[in-house]
Amino acid sequence: MISYISPLRPGNATHVFVSPPESATKWRLLRRTDDLFSGEDDAGAVLVEESNDTNIIDVEGLINGVLYYYKIYYFDGLVWTSSATSSVTPNAIYEGDDIDVLSILRDRLAAGLKVEAARNKLRPNSGEIKVMNAPPKYEDNAFPVVSIHLDSDSASEWATGSNLFVDDDVEGESWLARWQISIIGWSLNPDERISLRRAIKRVIAANYAIFSSKYGMQQIDFDQSDVEDMERFSAPVYQVATRFSCMAPAYVLDNPDVNAGLIDSVEVVHAV
Repeated sequence: MISYISPLRPGNATHVFVSPPESATKWRLLRRTDDLFSGEDDAGAVLVEESNDTNIIDVEGLINGVLYYYKIYYFDGLVWTSSATSSVTPNAIYEGDDIDVLSILRDRLAAGLKVEAARNKLRPNSGEIKVMNAPPKYEDNAFPVVSIHLDSDSASEWATGSNLFVDDDVEGESWLARWQISIIGWSLNPDERISLRRAIKRVIAANYAIFSSKYGMQQIDFDQSDVEDMERFSAPVYQVATRFSCMAPAYVLDNPDVNAGLIDSVEVVHAV
């Protein structure tokens, strides 16, 4: 018999678990869009698999929102016998709503640099320091300016988190992602670059508790260095390069109506 059948989270896929009789040596899993199976050699059915595997994933030709019927035919070495029909409708049931470290860092930098300007730690001629998602165009921006870039977002450790889901009945996949981000401060003055470098450093340090407690960012680290660009622009541009890294929870949930919490303890399943 088919003891378990369900849609799989990415959609266009189903999961079928088979409980065969002891006499069965192999079986055929057939699929139709109606319950009109004629036998183990049904020409109008799709042969999903012929094997002795009890854990079958069907991904071929399935359409989300379409009801499919499945039937197992068992072979005991002499004759084929059939199971009851089961049905399932594949759908995409995943929802990923984890944090984007770059967006968080960009917003906290923008807010912090406003504070730095209001305290006269920085004195931009325009009255503000923009934090951008791309390098600035020399002609279109008032310097100093800051840009932020994603260098890497990679799965580091697949994990299970004790508080990852609000409801224990909700399933999903979770992992710790390793983020590496570049923050570039752009200035036309080498002395102003020093002030900009120190301001970026203060803002990151001041937000450490927010990063870690609110967003679950772990192993936060950063380093800074000075860079000059004397060729690409019509005037020398003095840059401060800040490399920011951390670990942060990532997840895909099966239930889009349940909001995920943060990983507060981690059991490593395997490393990538």
